[in-house]
Amino acid sequence: MNHHREPLFVRFARGLLAVFYPKIQLEGLENLPEEPSILVGNHCHAHGPIISETRMDFPHYTWYVAAMLHREEVEAYAFQDFWSKKPASIQWFYRLISKVIPVPVSYLLSNVPTIPVYHDNRCVTTFRKTMDALQQGNHIVIFPEHEVPYNDGSGMMFRNFPDGVNTLCFSFDSKDRWVSDVLYEYSYTMRQSGSLNTESYNPDIYGPVPPEANTQGGDNYFNNGEYRDGWVHMGRTIGYPLFFANEPDADGLVVGVRNNRLKAHHLGLAGKLFRKAPYKLMLTYSMNHGIYTSPYIGPSQWQRPWGSVKEEGLPQFSAAFMGEVPLTKGLSLTYGAYLDRGKVLRNTSSATLGIRWIVGL
Repeated sequence: MNHHREPLFVRFARGLLAVFYPKIQLEGLENLPEEPSILVGNHCHAHGPIISETRMDFPHYTWYVAAMLHREEVEAYAFQDFWSKKPASIQWFYRLISKVIPVPVSYLLSNVPTIPVYHDNRCVTTFRKTMDALQQGNHIVIFPEHEVPYNDGSGMMFRNFPDGVNTLCFSFDSKDRWVSDVLYEYSYTMRQSGSLNTESYNPDIYGPVPPEANTQGGDNYFNNGEYRDGWVHMGRTIGYPLFFANEPDADGLVVGVRNNRLKAHHLGLAGKLFRKAPYKLMLTYSMNHGIYTSPYIGPSQWQRPWGSVKEEGLPQFSAAFMGEVPLTKGLSLTYGAYLDRGKVLRNTSSATLGIRWIVGL
C-alpha cells in the first residue's frame, strides 16, 4: 500500500487545495473493486491529477507526465502545456510563473504516490512501476490522450463520448534508426452527442418522441448554421483532414463539410533509411458516413434511437511516403510519393522531387 507519512510541505499543499479548490463530488465509488484495478479518466490539464490527489482517499498511484517530476523540465513543459495560448500581452506573467514553480512542483509530485509517464524508450520504467504498484495492492489512475471534437456545449461536457482521436505514440531517443518513431491513431466521430434532437424532431415523420431524446444530439462537427463556411477555407477543411469539404455550390462557394461521421485508423512511421536518409510514412484507412442528415449511402440514423439503424459507409485509403537523401553539407535531394484510393475522393497518384539547399552552414 502507499501509506507513508508525507513531508510537511506536501500536507500543507493538500490542506490549501482542500480549502480553496472547488469541491468535487465523486460518484460510483461503491463500484470500485476491492482488488487492485486501473481507473481510466479524462481530464482538463492539471485538474484530473489534482482531484486524484485531493479527493481519492483509497490507496492509489496516479500517472503523471514525467516532465512535471523532473525539476529541469518543469518550466518548459508547464508553459507550453498550460499557458502558451494565453494572450501575448500577459504571457510574460505566465513565463514568470513557469520559472518559479519547478522546485516546489517537482518536490511535491515526487513525494505523493505518482508514476512518471515517459513517451520514449523509458516507457518500460512506467510499466514496471505500474506493475509494482498493482502487486502491492494499489489502484492505478491514468489519463490517456483522447482529443475530443466539439463546437457546442454538449461536446464540452463530453456528452459526445466516445467521439475523439485516440493516440498511441512511441519514440526512441536516438533518431539514427531505421524506425525511430511510431504513431497510431484511431478516430471515431459517429455519435456526435446522439442521433436524436427534439428541436428538429418531427413526430409526423419519425413517430412519437423517444424518451431518451434531448436538445443536444446531432452536433454536426465543423458545420455552423449561422457561419455557413464552418471550418472550411478556400475549399479545405481547417483542423482535421478527414472531414472532407462540400463541393462548390452554384456561386463557387464551399459551404461546410460533407463528411464528419467516420471511423479511421492512421499509422505513421519515421526514421532514417540506412541510418542516414530521413523518411516519413503515413497510412490512413477510413470508413466514411457523410453527415447525420445526409449519409453517403444507406439509411440515416438521424432522429432514430442510437443503434437502431445498420449504417453503411464508403471506404477510403490514403498513403504518403516522403523523405530526403543528404548529398553534401547543406544540400539534399527531397522526394515524395502519394496515393488516394477509395469511394470518397478521386483515385489519384502523384510524386514530387526536389532539391533542398540550406545556406549559412
